Amino acid sequence: MTENTIKTEELEASSKKPVAKKTTAKVAAEKAPKKVAVKAEPKVAKAVKAAKPAKSSSTGKIKITLVKSLIGRLEAHKGSARGLGLSKIRQTVEVADTVENRGMINAIGFLLKCEG
Repeated sequence: MTENTIKTEELEASSKKPVAKKTTAKVAAEKAPKKVAVKAEPKVAKAVKAAKPAKSSSTGKIKITLVKSLIGRLEAHKGSARGLGLSKIRQTVEVADTVENRGMINAIGFLLKCEG
């Protein structure tokens, strides 16, 4: 053997580190299923009290007339008009003065004429 091969064998032998034996606890821990962190679910707020109708008018009714056409409008606007009971131009309906109806009226107010 040449000197180069002897030196490389010695280096390889010296570079190998002794392997420590694992204890039974470490082996058992590796075999056990790993725990996965569970994200906490957001807390659900307590039930909100039912919305009360707005008391803007004494009768609790609003008179609405559809003034402009629904052709070419967004589906949400058409749905609001249908929800208020309007389908034709110059059709007039009376709806209860509630928060939900007020929201639909505000969404399509440029198509409507409101009274009361």
